[in-house]
Amino acid sequence: MTKHSKDNGRLRLRKIVESFPKLTVTVLADLVADEFVFGEISRVSREAPVLILRHCDRKVVPGGGANAIYNLADLGVNVLPVGVLGDDEPGKLLLRAFRHKRIPVSGFDLEAPGAQAIVIGLHLDYAGIKAGRVIITADQVAELLDATVALAVTGARNLVPTLDALPADKQLVLVDLVFNMGEHGLSKFVNTLQAVKDQQWKAAASALQDSAWFHEVGSLPTQRGGADVAVLAGTATAAGILAKRGK
Repeated sequence: MTKHSKDNGRLRLRKIVESFPKLTVTVLADLVADEFVFGEISRVSREAPVLILRHCDRKVVPGGGANAIYNLADLGVNVLPVGVLGDDEPGKLLLRAFRHKRIPVSGFDLEAPGAQAIVIGLHLDYAGIKAGRVIITADQVAELLDATVALAVTGARNLVPTLDALPADKQLVLVDLVFNMGEHGLSKFVNTLQAVKDQQWKAAASALQDSAWFHEVGSLPTQRGGADVAVLAGTATAAGILAKRGK
């Protein structure tokens, strides 16, 4: 291989890597939490030739498909995970790891307020779904999404009674915020909500950006935090951001 071909190969690789932040990849996978337990040999058992370990540390990291999702995020890809997490300690630790890496973790939370009413309202078996005995179809997933969006719109109107009079892009941001963190969660963003009511968009964007949520969900222009702030501030449009995500 000549020096010229090596240089061309490096240049091509660099261009590929630099294009990752412009990509959006949906990953449908088993979300596994791998647990590592660390210890030191303390002694040998008196009853058998077995080493007795003294527990020193424990670490839970993304495994299975979750590991692939984590690696894509490390490469700068806008990754959208699709899977199921258990409502147990490993599931919560995996969720925390995703948030730390600013990987979107929105979904239908069966434990959320009003979730049971939504599921039952669609004539679905809430207890069966929660226990894993009932598998819902793609059409039922779409119905759940529609119902959740409708609930988010209602929540946004409760927090900002003048929602329907606001510019369309600002309405989308508020609905997205409620969809992501719930009506109760957004109600804690007092400064952001007051600025929205006063239609002080730059102040609203600044207050939203100055929050832990902004960094948890991703601050890049095509990630939830960066996108919502940009649309509020008027430096980007929802249509423009969606177009970039689709490239």
